[in-house]
Amino acid sequence: MKTVTETRTLVILGARPRTNASDTLGDVPAGGDAVLVVLGLHPTPDQQRLTEDALALAAERRFTLTAEMVGSRELLQERLRGATVVRIAAARGERRWWNLSSPDPISAPGAR
Repeated sequence: MKTVTETRTLVILGARPRTNASDTLGDVPAGGDAVLVVLGLHPTPDQQRLTEDALALAAERRFTLTAEMVGSRELLQERLRGATVVRIAAARGERRWWNLSSPDPISAPGAR
């Protein structure tokens, strides 16, 4: 008998992510679930590019990808619930502002 563990990957995108869709979502399995959280109220060109690439990757690899904008720390905390893997593509200043680099950062239970 094979045990399947549900993994939900959450990727947090800052204004100028220095990564690509394959690096952040390349290990999401077919049939898997991922969420792309774009920080801020208006997407930057870099955020738009990475979001488009991530949607194309999801279609190619056949996993579910939800992309959404988040404009507040409270909403970000809510989105982190249920994530098993959290990846952050944000500059140091953004990490501080969004409370992602403090001694007790926003995180999800079981996040790696």
